Parts: sequence; C-alpha cells; structure tokens
Amino acid sequence: RPDIDNPDQAYTIQVKENVITIGAATAEGFFYGLQSLKQLYRYNCREWFDDQSVEIPCMDIYDYPNLQKRGWMVDISRGPIITMEYLKKQIQILSEFKLNLLTLYTENTFKSSTYDYAPADALTPEEIKELTEYARNYYVEVVGNQQCFAHFEKILSNPKYAYLADSKYNLNPAEPETYTFLENILDEEMQCYSSLLFNINCDETEALGTGNAKNFVKKHGAGNVYVEHILKVYDILKKRNRRTLM
Repeated sequence: RPDIDNPDQAYTIQVKENVITIGAATAEGFFYGLQSLKQLYRYNCREWFDDQSVEIPCMDIYDYPNLQKRGWMVDISRGPIITMEYLKKQIQILSEFKLNLLTLYTENTFKSSTYDYAPADALTPEEIKELTEYARNYYVEVVGNQQCFAHFEKILSNPKYAYLADSKYNLNPAEPETYTFLENILDEEMQCYSSLLFNINCDETEALGTGNAKNFVKKHGAGNVYVEHILKVYDILKKRNRRTLM
C-alpha cells in the first residue's frame, strides 16, 4: 500500500486452520513478520503448556513501523567492556523486538592507531567492522559514536592529552589542537562504520569554562562557545559525508 509509512518494512501474517502465511515486499519485511510469528507462538506456548500441541488463533495481521529507525545505545565506557559475544547476543534479542539501529557509547574505548589512550580490552577497528557485518544479518545498522566534548576525563587524565583539557571533564574549545585531535579520531572511527550516521553526544558540559577555557568562555559566552564547538564537529563529519546525531 502506498499510503503507509516505511512499506519496505511492512508485512502481513495470515493464520488459517492448517496454514500460516507471511507476506512482504522485501526480505527485511519478511524478517519482521517472522519475529511477530515467533512472538505469537511463544505467547500461545504459555497458554497451552499442558497440551501436546500449540494452537495459534486464526487471524490476519497487517503491520508496518511509523519510525524508520528504531535504536538503542549501549554504554561500553563504564565498567568492564562488553564482549563481542555479548554484543552479538544483544543484536539477536533486540532485533526480535524489531529494533534496527545500535550505537555504542564511546569515550576512550576505541583502540586508535594514532593515539594511545584506550584500555587493553577496547574495541578494535576490526571488531567494529565484524560487528557491523554481523548486525546486517539481523537488519540492524551499527552507528558510529564518539563523545566529543564533556565526559572526556578518561582521556584527559592521561598526561599525554592533558593539554587538551578545559576542566578535568571537558575538552578546551579555545585550544586549536582540540579540533586536530577530534578530527583524527573521528576520521579513524568513521572508517570502521558503513552507516552514514554518527553520534557525537556532547552532553553534560556543565564544567565548560571552569578551567583553562575560563577567559575564552567569559569573552564569547558559554552558549556561543558551545554552538561553535558543535558546528566545528559537524563540519568534520559533513566533509566525510556523515550525518550528525547528538
């Protein structure tokens, strides 16, 4: 039907007395129909658990999503870093709920070949590419993610990168090297993801202007400094044909 949202993800399920039919215009739509059929089966398993067979009532379903992208974010930057095995299991489970976008919240947990700040068990470019390929089998898009302003304390606590700090928590927008650093790590990370979306976060910048950027922020105003920082990061992504999420 042309009047529905996201017809490429739509599906039908028809349950008759002796046959069940899933219909869809695309393999992705068929995948979502199969997830709904699994849910119907599981629900009726509970209803019929004392019986030898499971009965699903006769019905007709026509379903499609209002939102094209339905995602979740996994924090891999606090506590033990999630293993690839666990991430793959999450993709399997959450795709059954028809979620189709995953982004991994990243502070210092990407293993850069340019900068030495990541812990030993951080995700490598090869692992991200592997996860992206794996997720594609479940119609899940893995979206790049890098904290780009505050929540930078894990990197800034390293003496090698202390010169980039405003406060202990956030980057210094008055330091030109801040943007060289961001451009280098973002460029490296973007090469690992096939998605054209990229999440820059930039949340909780309450400490902006409380350290080395105090005079800069006082002169230009915190709001203006924040907006200019976002636009600079946006331009880094735009040059590489990426769409900014934050």
